Amino acid sequence: MESQTLPFRSAARTKLPTWQKPLLVFRQAIADVTVARQDDARRAEDSEIRRRQVEVATRNFEGAVNDIIHALDSAIEVHGWLCADHGRGGQS
Repeated sequence: MESQTLPFRSAARTKLPTWQKPLLVFRQAIADVTVARQDDARRAEDSEIRRRQVEVATRNFEGAVNDIIHALDSAIEVHGWLCADHGRGGQS
């Protein structure tokens, strides 16, 4: 996670009143939290995209396997009919 720093003058260059330093620290913490939340949201979105891609690939794979099974079933039926026509009764 990359931290975005707010454009503050450093305390070494400018003498800050006592109450300002905690305020600057708080503002920086808010900026850091905002960046972290944005990174988390981006990662969640990327994860959801990958999940959908895997889901589509899985459906496509299942469809291809089903097509192969149906083709094999059809070939077995045709082979059985051909064997029955030659007096073998579908036995090989």
